[in-house]
Amino acid sequence: MTNYTVVAGDTMVRIAKRFGFPEWRTIYNAPENAGFRAQRPNPDKIFPGDQLVIPDRDGAGFQTGRTHRFKLLAALPPVEIEGDWDRGPGPAMMHAERTMVVTGDELPAGVEVTFTVSQIGFGELGSVTATSSAGRAEATWADWFQPARVTEKVQLAAGQEFPQVRFTFVATALGLTARSGVMEYFDKLDAKIVAPQHVDGTQPIDYILYSPWGTRTGTATPDGALLGEKLPPGGCSVVFVQEVLVPT
Repeated sequence: MTNYTVVAGDTMVRIAKRFGFPEWRTIYNAPENAGFRAQRPNPDKIFPGDQLVIPDRDGAGFQTGRTHRFKLLAALPPVEIEGDWDRGPGPAMMHAERTMVVTGDELPAGVEVTFTVSQIGFGELGSVTATSSAGRAEATWADWFQPARVTEKVQLAAGQEFPQVRFTFVATALGLTARSGVMEYFDKLDAKIVAPQHVDGTQPIDYILYSPWGTRTGTATPDGALLGEKLPPGGCSVVFVQEVLVPT
């Protein structure tokens, strides 16, 4: 057995690899480390100065009667993880889930990974957890809007864009951290005015689009077609000539 003092940058996976153990739980769950487990019940959170006992490996310590020559190998590279959104489905949209992905060649199966999602300019929104498969972990997120998260309200003219609402996440596992890129949110309104008293096929129709983030003027085509793009979270309604059009 070997006594070991945790240093900055250590994780259980890294320590296990350094001492030649394929599974970090062999060290963490060793009877000699009962006190360490009581002090650090979450193996993802260990700290410099912590004391561990490294158990003997199976087969270690017997004599062969021969002289052996050993080569000291370089230290193993640190375990690394990377995180980002699955961008295949495109930007975030109302009621649509988007997948958060963490990858790492040395990420073992069975590790709990925590994904903490933030709205840029507002702060943390919440966390979800997932259990890794070998080299990968995934979790989904669809909570894009709450009224309290509106950070500004604007009054826009036709053609102007609402402020972008963007999201990121931080994933943690085994004491490691991965930060994602930005996921943008863009909703779309594609509607048609069917009120005969307002659509004669010859004159464009002015309207005001109302969003929790403010208002924007616009003009529908003479046949009543109305298109609103790059809308922020929270839905919208449209007002024209004292009538209200609520998209479904």
